[in-house]
Amino acid sequence: ERVFNEQAFVRGVFSNEYVLVVGSGTILDRSQFPDSGGDINQYIIDEINHDRRQERADFVNHRTFTDVFRGTPLDEVDPIYSLLTDGYEYALDDISPELTRLLRTKLFRLVLTTCIDSYVETLMRDIWGNELRIVNIADNQSLKDFQDALAQCRQNRYSQPTLFYVFGKVIDGRSKPRGYVETDVDAIKIIEKWMMEVDTKYIVPFLKEKRMLALGCKFDDWYFRFFWYILTRGFDDTDREGTKDIDGNLLTCDNLATLFD
Repeated sequence: ERVFNEQAFVRGVFSNEYVLVVGSGTILDRSQFPDSGGDINQYIIDEINHDRRQERADFVNHRTFTDVFRGTPLDEVDPIYSLLTDGYEYALDDISPELTRLLRTKLFRLVLTTCIDSYVETLMRDIWGNELRIVNIADNQSLKDFQDALAQCRQNRYSQPTLFYVFGKVIDGRSKPRGYVETDVDAIKIIEKWMMEVDTKYIVPFLKEKRMLALGCKFDDWYFRFFWYILTRGFDDTDREGTKDIDGNLLTCDNLATLFD
């Protein structure tokens, strides 16, 4: 039975032992986006549902990105891409105050986001400026650049502020190929990439040396459960410390807000 050691956790955070995994559920300020509960993915789906209800009286709400994709004719523009690039502004004031306060401590230099939007990047860019490195798992050149950066220093010495897009990102001006997870098939391809193609000499050993602290991630998304298993146990048969909270669950933004008050 695991016992949460708060002192050891705090020491680990201050020693740069933790990678923060940021999921969709903690991106937006819940007071400003109450309908979506602060979940950026739900906000995107709600906005698309709203637009389509204006077009069709018999429209049935989409519940997932896969539903959105299935409900979009092939000759129509990708609605997710359009929403996040057509004049969309990533405002710092939109971001969850808990996440903002946490990242502004500068205690988490390595962050993985499972989202495809640029809110976390906007916040980290405001904190770290040009020092921030972006690693897009869906982009081979981005992976190669990070591999080269690790090769130039001792792996356990790498401390440049870095944001990893686990499932790709929406990039304005490059909608084809999408390069981000939108459907279950996209998710399978990205997971396969993690299992088979992500360089095992540099990137995987680097991440295995770290502990993972998840914030706003949802186990009801099967592809996240699969990714989490790969990241924490799938690379070998050993169990890992530091992947769960006191009750064995992923930490929420409320948990972390009290820890860092």
